[in-house]
Amino acid sequence: DAEASVHEQLRKVVIASRAMEEKLSEAAAAREELQRQVSQEELACHSATTELLASRVQVRQMVGRLAHEQAEFAEQHEQLRSQVLHEQCSIRFATTEVDAL
Repeated sequence: DAEASVHEQLRKVVIASRAMEEKLSEAAAAREELQRQVSQEELACHSATTELLASRVQVRQMVGRLAHEQAEFAEQHEQLRSQVLHEQCSIRFATTEVDAL
């Protein structure tokens, strides 16, 4: 009978519609979860980038300090070398005077 067939078709449409609504709801929940995960990953990346930049600043500061210390060391080394040369010359001069006696 035609009316029963129409009712059966409507029942199938309602069932299919509910199934589609459920799938859409699941897809929306999955999308929200993915967005939450992406937000967490973005936050973690931002945090890591901030830490990396801070570390980079620290490394630059350390390199600057090391360069300054190296320059001071080179200056002290040169002063000591000059003193040693001066002492060697004094010793040679004194030795020459002693030999002359």
